[in-house]
Amino acid sequence: METSEALKATVLLILVLILSYYSERQTSRRGRMRKDEKFKKDMKALFKIIIGSLAFFMIIKYLADSSVESDNNANIMHFQRGKELMCGVGRFSKSNEGYLVSKSSGWNLKGDEHFLKGDLLVSISSCEQR
Repeated sequence: METSEALKATVLLILVLILSYYSERQTSRRGRMRKDEKFKKDMKALFKIIIGSLAFFMIIKYLADSSVESDNNANIMHFQRGKELMCGVGRFSKSNEGYLVSKSSGWNLKGDEHFLKGDLLVSISSCEQR
């Protein structure tokens, strides 16, 4: 999950939690509250929703990043052992189009994120082990 997708999911979660809080509050209202008590209660709930959602975003982002990093490391190890990788044309491409990447076919590592052959640069994250 990319950052923009995780951020969209977090914003959606915040909206759902806010709406569910207010819909529950409307149906469970038994007595009248003073305005300042109501305001304090609403602000506490809103603060908890925002903090919880931000924590959710950070956890999702961390898990997504560690998953991509783990996949990249596995692909690098596979490549360094002389095995072949099938790399897609676009980022995270899973189509049949792509490049067969291996040391024996003249590919090299460029940093921790790309394979290089001549002028051709392919993202490691778009590769799968064969």
